[in-house]
Amino acid sequence: MPDDLRGLLEHAFLNRALLTGTFSSPAQKDAETAKKITVKPVKTKAGFVFQFEEFYAKRVLHENLKPSAAFEKAVILARDTYRQTILCLKEADFHILSTDRGEVKILKQKPTRSEAALSHDRPKNYRLAENQVADYLIHLGIMNADGMVFQKKYDKFRQINKFLEFVEDAINKARLPEHRLRVIDFGCGKAYLTFALYHYLTSVRGLSVEATGLDLQEDVIAFCNRTADELEYRSLHFAVGDIASYDFNEKPQLVVTLHACDTATDEALLRAIQWQTDIILSVPCCQHELFPKIRNTELRPLMKHGILKEKLSSLVTDALRASLLEAFGYEVSVMEFIDMEHTPKNVLIRALLKKPGFHQEKYRAFQAFLKTWGLEATYLEKGLAARRLIPESEEG
Repeated sequence: MPDDLRGLLEHAFLNRALLTGTFSSPAQKDAETAKKITVKPVKTKAGFVFQFEEFYAKRVLHENLKPSAAFEKAVILARDTYRQTILCLKEADFHILSTDRGEVKILKQKPTRSEAALSHDRPKNYRLAENQVADYLIHLGIMNADGMVFQKKYDKFRQINKFLEFVEDAINKARLPEHRLRVIDFGCGKAYLTFALYHYLTSVRGLSVEATGLDLQEDVIAFCNRTADELEYRSLHFAVGDIASYDFNEKPQLVVTLHACDTATDEALLRAIQWQTDIILSVPCCQHELFPKIRNTELRPLMKHGILKEKLSSLVTDALRASLLEAFGYEVSVMEFIDMEHTPKNVLIRALLKKPGFHQEKYRAFQAFLKTWGLEATYLEKGLAARRLIPESEEG
């Protein structure tokens, strides 16, 4: 094994022995120098490359290089640009320390990796990775400036990642306008997911976005607007208002309603259906509407127990919501989500508009299911009827 810097880097890159590497502690701490750079082998359609991921204060850049070009870049980074380099090879880990006087010290340690996770290249990293600096996560107190997630915030970090998975899949399957995307988040709270959504749509997907977060708490909205200003998120705004009455000037293509309590979820779904919004992502909460109303003789042994009836009422409520959405041309999926901080509810309703308009057969299927539970109408159905979105001939 070569014991000089150039020889070690030749072996790591030209012989493709590198499993993973990190360059850190920049010699010059300025805005033009990344805080750190990681490198890993990647398999692309064009062949084998090394992917360099450069972490700056407010952005992350990627560069794929063939082994020869990667080697030349690594020599400069390890010798001149960064004072510490860690190279993980199958046979050993190497810590390279470089001084301002040009002296280089190489420390050989026991290997921590046995093989490379040779992943396929993804031009856009749709989800958050640990140790990847994200400006909004730093502002919201989820990670530090080096990209390390705080232990007590790790559940929130996982929740954001899961949410972005849903968003990614929905965006890929929906028919959205290319020029500009209007987004509404009903009941945004402290807006962890709103900021994540905005960052994903603008920085990752490269879309032009106008986003609004809505909540009833004035202090929370003030905090969110202040944070958006500090992050220079120019097209993200927050307002105090009620889901049912707040006035929006134009149709949104994406409506998010997470943890909107009881019929507030229905108010959000009602407005989204009225707009014929392209994508709806909803995590219902505290479904109390149907608990005192549902009746089913055959299931009386289950329903005589309050806690079981409550769980059943929640499931029936969300099934009826999904059925009504289908009656208005939505393709609906009900998925498991990560529990919110203040509620154990973990169901996400995703609705993608596929066939705009009212669909009689789907609505009649909804009505049949409704009668199974001894119900005459739901809050959402009544709202749709009041707005004449359900033909009078179909009502009742």
